[in-house]
Amino acid sequence: WDFGDGNTSTDKEPTNVFAAGEGTYKVTLTSKDGNDASAQITIDVVVVDKLIPMFLNNSFEDADRSAWGGGTVSSPYSGSGSPTPPDGVNGAKLGANSTTQFLDQTIRVSAKATYKVSFYYVSKAGTGYTGKLLIEDATTKTAFIKEDVPLSPDATNYVKASYTFTTSATTQNLRFYITAGTVESRFDLVEIKRM
Repeated sequence: WDFGDGNTSTDKEPTNVFAAGEGTYKVTLTSKDGNDASAQITIDVVVVDKLIPMFLNNSFEDADRSAWGGGTVSSPYSGSGSPTPPDGVNGAKLGANSTTQFLDQTIRVSAKATYKVSFYYVSKAGTGYTGKLLIEDATTKTAFIKEDVPLSPDATNYVKASYTFTTSATTQNLRFYITAGTVESRFDLVEIKRM
């Protein structure tokens, strides 16, 4: 066996880990019989990243709110079904100018990958912003997105926000962090998709 990545084997049923990660590798099997006659077959083995990142409790239905506490707070937000959130049940409520309510979760992602993070939100009437959004490399603290979430057009209908970014060559963990804004707000269905 020649695995196309520098590794070889003479085992009948070998295994190989492609340390370089994603890519296409030409794997060749050479067989020989008792008369020293040989034959070869080469196939392309495509290695793809199977990591599918996702936020825990992304619709804020679970009574255990610790997934959104950044590992330190068991209840970083209060639940609210009014106005009716997109999933019809519950949203995460952050009070105006609250210093104790926030959404903070770190998830595993792939390096050098483009992602789209989206969520629904609604804010009460007022001036200012709905919340401060930070999406960053959890290890290096390099910010991919850092901006205010604008007020929603009205106080009764959730709107969708989407942010697209590309992780660095060393990014393994992604932090999603929203702090309370100048007005009371609600968030629902936080999702991430690889583009």
